Amino acid sequence: MLVKTEVIKKADELNRMAAKLLPLPKGLTQAEQLLYKSLCIVYREFRAGQINKKQALDEKQELYRAYINGAYALDLWQTYGEYAKVFQKCQYEIHHDGCEVCKRLNDILCGMGSGKANETH
Repeated sequence: MLVKTEVIKKADELNRMAAKLLPLPKGLTQAEQLLYKSLCIVYREFRAGQINKKQALDEKQELYRAYINGAYALDLWQTYGEYAKVFQKCQYEIHHDGCEVCKRLNDILCGMGSGKANETH
């Protein structure tokens, strides 16, 4: 699971590189790439006098917020993907050999039922 301090540490690292307008680092996630390129744009606009310091800081803060949310969303999606793989392995056994409670739970997780005891298929 993702730790917020690690996400912020990565954002700070990308920020330092973007401030130097270094080439896009290899091996970044999509969210990291987007943050990096966006920060480069903010630095270029600030240095060109297109935006003032307050606007640059506000944009940087918004980019950090979006990056953190995106990183958590990606991590959550990947985690649920792993859960789905494990669940899929058990699904046949649950459907054919499981108790009624297990079958209802299986139906709920698969989106095929509400979990009500009197529900028919």
